[in-house]
Amino acid sequence: MAPDVFTAQWRLALEALQRRQTLYAPFRRSLGAAGKTAILVIDTAAPAALAFAAIAAARRRSPAPLVLIARRAFDEDLQALSIEADELIVLQPLPRTAELDVGTESQISDREAIGLLTANRQGGPLH
Repeated sequence: MAPDVFTAQWRLALEALQRRQTLYAPFRRSLGAAGKTAILVIDTAAPAALAFAAIAAARRRSPAPLVLIARRAFDEDLQALSIEADELIVLQPLPRTAELDVGTESQISDREAIGLLTANRQGGPLH
């Protein structure tokens, strides 16, 4: 991947993480991460830029160690990810030529997640 393309993807991923942090912050209290184990879970076939942005955001909170768990990751990204994370767990390494069924992955929207969190906080049904 060209460096400028990667940088653009990394910036978009970081912006998405910051937006989600703002959306979800009211539903959890902030826990200090300094000196604690941080576990980041990437549960999609997202570009490596998302994982790097998540690691960069987590590193600002000074965890020790930082574990990255990815459901799937391309072989060519594994070495770079293993340098950034203290521990890397990949359930399904993929060759770059792998076909991804991105449209078939199940993921709820932020709006749905906020609705569920709000209902839970208010004691309402979760459905």
